[in-house]
Amino acid sequence: MPIASGTFAVAAGVSIATAAVCAAGWIASRRQLRESAMERKALEKSSSMLEVERQLVDRMNAGASLTEVLDILTHAIEALTPECLCSVLLLDDEGKRLWEGSRGGLPEEYMRAVSGLAIGPDVGACGSAAFRDETTVVEDISTDPRFAVVRDFVMSFGLMACWSVPICGLNRKVLGTFAMYHRRPAKPRERDLTIVEGAAQLAANAIERLRATERQRENAERIALAEKAAFLGIWEMDLTRGILTLSQELAAQAGLADAVHQLTVTQLREMIHQDDWPGVAAALKEVSPDSTRFHPEFRIVLYNGSIRWLRTQSNVEFADGKATRMRGVSVDITREKEMLEELQFLAAHDCLTGVWNRKAIFDLLHREFEMASRLGESTGLMMLDLDHFKEVNDSHGHPAGDDVLRESVRRLQQAVRSYDLVGRYGGEEFLVVLPRCTRNQVEECAERVRAALAEEQKLADGVGLRISTSIGATVVDALVSSEHEALATADAALYTAKTNGRNCVVYLSPGEGRNGIHRALTHQML
Repeated sequence: MPIASGTFAVAAGVSIATAAVCAAGWIASRRQLRESAMERKALEKSSSMLEVERQLVDRMNAGASLTEVLDILTHAIEALTPECLCSVLLLDDEGKRLWEGSRGGLPEEYMRAVSGLAIGPDVGACGSAAFRDETTVVEDISTDPRFAVVRDFVMSFGLMACWSVPICGLNRKVLGTFAMYHRRPAKPRERDLTIVEGAAQLAANAIERLRATERQRENAERIALAEKAAFLGIWEMDLTRGILTLSQELAAQAGLADAVHQLTVTQLREMIHQDDWPGVAAALKEVSPDSTRFHPEFRIVLYNGSIRWLRTQSNVEFADGKATRMRGVSVDITREKEMLEELQFLAAHDCLTGVWNRKAIFDLLHREFEMASRLGESTGLMMLDLDHFKEVNDSHGHPAGDDVLRESVRRLQQAVRSYDLVGRYGGEEFLVVLPRCTRNQVEECAERVRAALAEEQKLADGVGLRISTSIGATVVDALVSSEHEALATADAALYTAKTNGRNCVVYLSPGEGRNGIHRALTHQML
């Protein structure tokens, strides 16, 4: 009997131990299964987060706005954690207030109230997270002092907990907050924080990328506006490939189609005005590793045949002593050149009649005499005066007198040769320089002028008017006589024509009419 009792006890002990081992194994198996399930869910969420990131990148590449991208993010996180409602708030440039970036599934009325929230050390979850730059967990809004002021308002929307993570850029600058709200008090698990922190990182990536893109777009618009306002264009030339790339504004200045922003060197050469290419080529030859500036001015001929002036400023890059790339700007200076030409014209021409003014015609006379003396040729001069012109101004007014002067000059220019030089000597007196001219040619030309100017003119009021002209002419050998003697002789001849009754041509050779010559020389000296 004692033996049997001992055997039973041993058997019972073995059974209990076996049961204990089985129970421990079952518990361990359950734990492993649970941990395996948790790991599987974590992996699934991790995979889902990667899918969310891919969606965001695709939308950003497609040109989506920041609001659209953040909405995709908040809705995607809500899909991963159905018990949560998500929001993104963006910190303003001053770093003082949070504004709506995305409300996710939160009520619109709630987000309107939250948008513009001033941040602070104890301002709810989001305001505190942004201010402290740290994850802020409010497990129960009903008891947390950070929601004391707005507790009833927040809870009226059924929101009982909020976990908020600061959204930080690469330089740790706070950009905003990503928050997860719950409809019951809730404490985050490690994997929950991983999700919200991962969402905040995705938000940071999107915010920085899209803001950088926006800055680039704004800069490009500013550059384009500056280019247009300054008639300025940017370009770059790859010298190894022989390709010139133009900015949109420069391409427009060059008259190229919208889609054409690149030219070959050959095409560029064809656009540069043939008279300006030697200067451009010479400027290129002067460029070296020690002198990398390239800044010529030249004309380009557009496809419609019009011509534009460009001023170029650029630097040339060298590699191993060889020019490889040029970068620069070109400014359209066509209007500048036109204004300069206008100023030059006004400086040398009579503003009423358009012929050379007194100084310019004297300079041209001097040039012609120098050339004639080198070539051994003679030069003719005519000095003419409109007879009794003062009576026109007195009887018909100065505007009518101006019209008579302009019409007389027009007829004068038609009567002389195309290469003869006409200038206004003063008042109603004009000087004509006739290069390479004989006495017969001068006298014939003078008579054509007198006859042309004697024909009737019609004034603006329809009144007919005839005005005669007195002309003094001479031809001088530049090797024998100076331009001053020639002027004096022509003036003496004009004086003689007037004393002979006007409306005639008087020719004098150098040395004749000394009284007139003395008067003219004295006048010039004075």
